[in-house]
Amino acid sequence: IYVPKADLLEFIPAQSSLNFRLVVGQHMRRLISRVPPELETKFKHCDYSIKFVNGVNVPNGVKMNLWRFKALYLDRHMTIKSLSDFDLRNLWGLEVCILAECNEMETIVSGSNSPDGPASLMLKFLSVFYMKNLRSVCEGSSSFFLCLKSIALHTCPMLTTIFTLDSLKKLSFLEEIIVEDCPKVTTLISHATPEQKSVFFFLPKLRIISLLYLPELVNIFNGMHVEHDVEKMVFYYCPKLQSLSQWELSKASVKIIIGESVWWEALKWNAAEWGDAGRPNVFERIFSPISEEADIMTQLAAHQETQLSTDHDEFLVITVFFLFLYLMF
Repeated sequence: IYVPKADLLEFIPAQSSLNFRLVVGQHMRRLISRVPPELETKFKHCDYSIKFVNGVNVPNGVKMNLWRFKALYLDRHMTIKSLSDFDLRNLWGLEVCILAECNEMETIVSGSNSPDGPASLMLKFLSVFYMKNLRSVCEGSSSFFLCLKSIALHTCPMLTTIFTLDSLKKLSFLEEIIVEDCPKVTTLISHATPEQKSVFFFLPKLRIISLLYLPELVNIFNGMHVEHDVEKMVFYYCPKLQSLSQWELSKASVKIIIGESVWWEALKWNAAEWGDAGRPNVFERIFSPISEEADIMTQLAAHQETQLSTDHDEFLVITVFFLFLYLMF
């Protein structure tokens, strides 16, 4: 249902159910969208979703009805500084959030307006695109991302702070991190003092890290002791990332490393961590080079298809094996 004026939402009875998809605001079709078509399509298939387009301020009709929805797409909001402007208690049921071209937004969540109750326990997928003034993901201590599984940050030229020590403690469900075209990002974890870097953190669900077009990135975890089971790591145009520590690259879990051959060969391996032999041989077997002349996204998609095909083949082998045992006995 398309509702051009947000004020109309104020007439919806509080006890009624909105089991449909809602588009609010001055919605106009564009020839070019900053959000990839496949993500747009996925959002269109989300039940209980609201897309708020070309918004100004925080209309009461939107604010008072947000609790009804599981998916939010905030597209080109003109004035909002943070999702906290909607009052996070209204976002208690949100599972999917897409933010695109909200050029006044400076932080996604402000810790000064964080709920204490279940309002913070649902968000699982966060995707951000082309946010001109975004500087941080979270300010202060907030539990809004407590159940977050995937975070993707694309083209945020002012972004400097992704995770802090406080937010890192609340990311035990995080599975995937994507950071692309954020030229001021130097590390994924900011504001760590030398004393704090000895603190141990554990991200038990983290499986994929993709770092693309980050010219100032110098490390991944800022020297922090972060234990994880990352299986796939993707690097592209991170010229200042000149070494990887054992806390960033786990021999026990990583299955594939994708990156430029020139960058890979130039990496320095600290003898104190990796031994005098330098780069372990196991990494040579799992490294997959990217061509600098071909489209990076096309290549990554091809890698993904190859991996799916491999997983399917492994499944068939296991199935045939157990079928054989069944027929034998």
